Amino acid sequence: MYLIHRTERHPESNNKNKLRMLEEAKARKKKRDATLSPPCPFTPQTYRPSGAVVRVSWNRHQQQNQREREQTRQRLAEEEAQEQQQ
Repeated sequence: MYLIHRTERHPESNNKNKLRMLEEAKARKKKRDATLSPPCPFTPQTYRPSGAVVRVSWNRHQQQNQREREQTRQRLAEEEAQEQQQ
C-alpha cells in the first residue's frame, strides 16, 4: 500500500487552487502598480533627495546653526563685558 500524492488524488481542485493563486498574484501586482507613483520630471520643485543627501545637508545645516549661535553668544558676552566696564 502506498500513499497517493495529494496532487494526484484531486487534480481538478489542485488546478483550481493554482488558478486562484495566479489570479490573486495578478491582483496584487495590479494593486502595487496602481500605488506606485508615476515618474515625474526632475525639477528642483519635485526633487526628493535620498537619505544620505538629506543627512549630509541636515548636518551642514545644524553646523551652520551652531556656528551662528556661538557667534551670537560671543557678541552678547562682549557687549555685556563692555557694559560692565562703563
